[in-house]
Amino acid sequence: MPDDAKQSRSRPSARDRAEATDHTARAIITAEAEARLKKTEKLKALRMEREADTPPVEKQPAGRRKRPA
Repeated sequence: MPDDAKQSRSRPSARDRAEATDHTARAIITAEAEARLKKTEKLKALRMEREADTPPVEKQPAGRRKRPA
């Protein structure tokens, strides 16, 4: 059997499998990070729009609390 045929049927080395897994994991992490940033920007824009539409609420000054006896 020629060496080429033997190599084509052999399993990938541990290093090759690790590199493939690493590459896939990093791609997933990058995609999730991009999706998270996109969602954050969308929610921030909606919050800013909502805050612009509503009048500011005046807060009551905080009174002093009495100590429990």
